[in-house]
Amino acid sequence: MIRNIVREYSKYYQLVCPLTSGYDSRVVFSFLKDFDPRVQCYTFMHKHFTEQTGDIIVPGNICKHYKQPYTIIKDLEAPKIEETKVSVLAGEFQHKGTINLAYTYNSVFMDKALVNGDIIDQIGKSLLGNAVPNILATPSYFQCKLHNYERKTRGILKKQVEEIKKCSDRAYIYDLFAMENRCGRWATQSSTVYNICGITSLNIFNCRDLLLKWISVPRKIRTRKWLHKELLQINDKQLLTFPFNPTEKFGFMKNNWVLFYISTYVKQFILIVKKRL
Repeated sequence: MIRNIVREYSKYYQLVCPLTSGYDSRVVFSFLKDFDPRVQCYTFMHKHFTEQTGDIIVPGNICKHYKQPYTIIKDLEAPKIEETKVSVLAGEFQHKGTINLAYTYNSVFMDKALVNGDIIDQIGKSLLGNAVPNILATPSYFQCKLHNYERKTRGILKKQVEEIKKCSDRAYIYDLFAMENRCGRWATQSSTVYNICGITSLNIFNCRDLLLKWISVPRKIRTRKWLHKELLQINDKQLLTFPFNPTEKFGFMKNNWVLFYISTYVKQFILIVKKRL
């Protein structure tokens, strides 16, 4: 199914692959390179990055090995006119960082279609729910994951969680919430900003049948990147030999659902304190 989607996209667009040292972008790369042996790859050089950052070194080595064109793009600040254009067309509450990334991308690849790794991160490795037990899928937990501090939000989330439980198996509550809020809202908001800025943003995993297959795999297994590893094993097992996230500092927290759960609330507390200060 993924190959069919890529095949159709490649008929109409020149595809560009964002590449980091993580799992999601590498899976995207494994599909795109089969349809375009010279697929253009890039990495954003964020302000806190250095030449030794894993997200710079690893994708560079991958592209060098496969002889793929690779570009490191330094972050740019979008001019005020770009911000105004986005706010007029999409509302004023748009993330400045997303506008900056769109402007930065356009500085190099204005006429090429971006293929992002959304969905395979949220659903493919259960980024929102991790392996947290279903009994802990509470409105307060989801509010932390939305980074929302408003009191009214809790009531809305309580109603949403109750509706999800009524219409589906409790085992899928984290995935369904992620589909609607992380994929359906957050990712769509980013894509809207990109589209306003003239960028075609595509997703090769946006397929209902594919999502149903993925959520049938227990979340505990998905959090171990099982889906990613299996796809890479099928497409090109050599991609598994390059290190994953070698400079990530807190990756161990994602491997333990208890630490992941506690850190979710700790992070929310810190953000609330910062906001009040």
